Amino acid sequence: LDLFDYPDGLVTVGTAVADLIRFNAERGECGPGEIEGHVERRLEHLRRGQPHASERQRPSGRWIKMVGGPMPGGGYVTSFTDITAEKEAQA
Repeated sequence: LDLFDYPDGLVTVGTAVADLIRFNAERGECGPGEIEGHVERRLEHLRRGQPHASERQRPSGRWIKMVGGPMPGGGYVTSFTDITAEKEAQA
């Protein structure tokens, strides 16, 4: 929750991942383009169950590394790591 500066109450048990993606897109964190397009593209990626890894710098300057993949028996898991110190050391 702290990594993405989500407001209190946004993330609760049962919150749809689409709602979180939409919230991020509305804040401009998914790049330019139509919000619902961002949501659908990311949901389709999860539906396909393909592994992914990416890094992005948030507007706050914090760097986040995301690594995700399918779970045995269904579902998908993504891990988020603050790599700001690593990026600063590289610079």
